[in-house]
Amino acid sequence: MAPPRLDDLTTAPQDWAVPADDLVADTLLGALDLSERELELVDVQGCRLAGTRVAGSHWYRTGWRDVEVDQADLSNARFTDSGWTRVRARGSRLTGLSLAGAAVEDLEVTDSAMGFANLRQARIRRARFTDTALAEADLDAASLEDVVFDGCDLTSARFTSVRVRRVVFRHCRLDGLQGLENLRGATIEPLDLTGLTHQLASALGITLA
Repeated sequence: MAPPRLDDLTTAPQDWAVPADDLVADTLLGALDLSERELELVDVQGCRLAGTRVAGSHWYRTGWRDVEVDQADLSNARFTDSGWTRVRARGSRLTGLSLAGAAVEDLEVTDSAMGFANLRQARIRRARFTDTALAEADLDAASLEDVVFDGCDLTSARFTSVRVRRVVFRHCRLDGLQGLENLRGATIEPLDLTGLTHQLASALGITLA
C-alpha cells in the first residue's frame, strides 16, 4: 500500500477559500472551517488537513490524491462521482462519511470514528483500517480487494452483496454483522468468530439452545 506523497507545503491563510473548478495542491490546511460547502470539480493533491473542518460538505466530481487527514472533521461529508488515491487519515472524525460508488486506492485509516459511513458500491483496493469504529457502516455491493480490518468495531456493519478478494479481519468486533455469507474467501481471526456465533448457526440451520 503506497503512502501519500507530500512535498513542501504552503500554509493556507485563515481567510482562505477553496477555489472553484480548480486544483488545490501542496497546501497545509490548518484549523479552517469549510463545513457545509458545495464543491464541484475541485481536485486536492499533495495536501494535509490538520484540524480542518469539512463536516457536511459535498464534493462533486472531485479527486483527492496524496492527502493526509490528521485530527480533522469530515463527518457527513459526501463525495459524489469522486475518487481517493493514497489518502491517510489519523485520529479523525469520519462519522457518516459518504464514499458511495467512489474509486478508492491505497487508503489508510487509523484511530478514527467512521460509524455509519456509506461505502455502498465503492471500489476499494489496498486499504487498511486500524483501531477504527465502523459500527453500522454500509458496504452493500462494495468491492474489496487487499483490505485489512485490524482492531475495528464492525458491529452491525452491512456487507450484503459485497465482493471480497484477500480481505482480512483481525481482532475485530463483528457482532450483528450483516451479509456474512458474502465474505466467503475472507480471513477471520478465530477469536473474532465469537461475535458471529448466531449468524453462523443461522446460516447452517442450527438452533442455539
